Amino acid sequence: HLSTFGIKYNLKTFKDTLKHWAKEYIDFLAGREIVAGIGDGTFAPDQVVTRAEFVKMLSGVVAAELDQYNEIKFADVPSNKWYTNAIAWAVANNIAKGYGNGNFGPNDNITREQMAIMAVNFAKAMGLQLASTTEEIEFADAEEISDYAKEAVKALQMSGIISGKGNNIFDPKGTATRAEAAK
Repeated sequence: HLSTFGIKYNLKTFKDTLKHWAKEYIDFLAGREIVAGIGDGTFAPDQVVTRAEFVKMLSGVVAAELDQYNEIKFADVPSNKWYTNAIAWAVANNIAKGYGNGNFGPNDNITREQMAIMAVNFAKAMGLQLASTTEEIEFADAEEISDYAKEAVKALQMSGIISGKGNNIFDPKGTATRAEAAK
């Protein structure tokens, strides 16, 4: 039978990503309203991402119904912030955890290994299988990757999602940028 369908996609580009390596990823997410700019037509792709921002991005990927997630277990996550329900959603779905000291660190810059763990946990929670598309490489700074993050980093590297920062460096304790989070 005949029906009318609509697909939601708003082409959005930013003046500071026109020649950026992550333009394709940023535009894809922005068009689906998963990420937004910071104002004045810019995205700030090289600005660092906080733990709360990354969790919010992940919840946007699946258009999570965040209103039903309001149980907060962390002393540093107030009940009325823009990220509160996204953090509750991530914790309830085993995507993210706190630091073990009763805090989540929502405004802490996310490290690259924390982002890897959350991305792999997100894939598991959504029932997605990360396909191995590239050969395993051992990063020159592999010994700096925390034991609890090694498998996540390996899975993302072999699936082609991450490739390091050049010179075969992963920089696990380094911060992640908005561009890296979009990828």
